[in-house]
Amino acid sequence: MWSNRQMRGFLGMTGHFISNWKLESVMISCKRVRGRHTADKIRQEYEETLAISTRGKTIKNGASVQLSPYERKLLKELCYILKPFEDATIMVQKDKSVSASLVVLIYMGLTHQINELSVTYNNKLVQTLKLSLEKRLGGSMSDDNFLLAAMLDPTIKLRWCNSSDSMEMENKLLLNAKKYISSIHVDSESCDTDDSPPQKSLELTHQHQEFLVS
Repeated sequence: MWSNRQMRGFLGMTGHFISNWKLESVMISCKRVRGRHTADKIRQEYEETLAISTRGKTIKNGASVQLSPYERKLLKELCYILKPFEDATIMVQKDKSVSASLVVLIYMGLTHQINELSVTYNNKLVQTLKLSLEKRLGGSMSDDNFLLAAMLDPTIKLRWCNSSDSMEMENKLLLNAKKYISSIHVDSESCDTDDSPPQKSLELTHQHQEFLVS
């Protein structure tokens, strides 16, 4: 969505696909959009354009091209392969909820999905997605920040761990909790003000510790 110097709004839509393992891009539409550029307006224009362009044709270099049955089959397989990544993207696109706790869960889930896809679609695309996932998110399994975030999420906790790893993760959580409690205790001793009773602060940390253990 963009506006020219006369402040006239235009909506451009492009499509991206893989042909012979080469990334291709096509111009689907570039049209004038009148009125306010609200989310509902943009969605309406997008859906109308998409409905027209998907009636068996697409636009390539300004000309209409009929999709062959083989091309339709490839697009269908591509959508199926990328569906888990779409679901993962939707999960983390939240403005009012924590998403750091989902990193470990998403990495494990996508890894499982790709391994299953590799059985049916053992091609370069699936292997590239697998390598990219490992490169981008593989480090989360050794990052204490993401591990602790997952364990502290009440909707996840240790459900992603197997029985052999649960004890190790619990010890990691308790160790970090003790470090945090010790740092609070040191900070409270170094504070010269008497605005808040130290005992109340200690009671709060004990409650946190009970929550972490449960």
